[in-house]
Amino acid sequence: MLKILFMGTPEFAVPYFEALLDQGFEIVVVVTKPDRPQGRHLRLVSPPVKEAAQRRKIPFFQPPTLKDEKLSEILAQFQPDLGVVVAYGKILPAWLLSLPKYGCLNVHASLLPSYRGPAPIQRAIMAGDKKVGVTIQIMEEGLDTGDILAQSVLSIEPDDTAGTIEKKLQKSGSQLLVKTIPDFVAGKISPANQDESAATYASKVEKDEAQIRWDEPAEKIRDLIRALNPHPGAFTLFRGKRLKVWRAQIVKNLELSALASEFGSSGEVAPGTIIYLSKGLVATTATDPLELVEVQPEARNRMRDAEFVRGYRVKIGEKLGV
Repeated sequence: MLKILFMGTPEFAVPYFEALLDQGFEIVVVVTKPDRPQGRHLRLVSPPVKEAAQRRKIPFFQPPTLKDEKLSEILAQFQPDLGVVVAYGKILPAWLLSLPKYGCLNVHASLLPSYRGPAPIQRAIMAGDKKVGVTIQIMEEGLDTGDILAQSVLSIEPDDTAGTIEKKLQKSGSQLLVKTIPDFVAGKISPANQDESAATYASKVEKDEAQIRWDEPAEKIRDLIRALNPHPGAFTLFRGKRLKVWRAQIVKNLELSALASEFGSSGEVAPGTIIYLSKGLVATTATDPLELVEVQPEARNRMRDAEFVRGYRVKIGEKLGV
């Protein structure tokens, strides 16, 4: 039976871990990141892959670094045939890539060579892409640069968020992984080189990128909101405090000239101005107005925009972003 070294950290990796076991593969050891302090009280929280390994009673290790010589000796004792890496979060050194008999395979949540790096799903949605996918590749020392073994493609639907896409890729990707491994080991797959000229990089989303800029097009703002749901959440300012926006939709055919009495004879208003409250919270952008369908004020739960409007007595003409 093929003995697998599994490396992964977040919730995204758990369905892949479970699928391997459910399909009869033997995971002999797990490597995941150390527990991290979270919350106001900085309580140590275990990564989801560690919890999955504990449930399945599989040995696991949480090295702070992969440069430890003792780690090499420990993992070698398990004599893994294949390494499988799913969102582990660190680049693997040469000794680890060559430790398993058949090397290491990586599961990456993009259609490589597009969106190499740590945030492929978020960057694809932010860019307004219409499709996304999973790639199974042979690992090498570069970042997501190894040869491609298999890919699956999914459409990004208008109401998809990073969270819903992640769940879809967990299902399709884990199915692809358990199908690909036997063919790879049997030598039935011809690996394909990546086209370096088409490569793009999906950098981590920085905190300042999460703030909505109302002078941008409505489509771009909506896609930002979708991309940052459920983490970290796009936000704007309202009355000087943060207001997270979890869902939004573009409003078509809203006649701004009908609001001229509120804003002057021209009916022209600055981006980020609240212009409509009858059915929800609607604000101007550089193009079409945008309804903020689901929002979350500071220290409050998520709520529909109509509830927010009533509770905070929002008025037409108030500004978002200040």
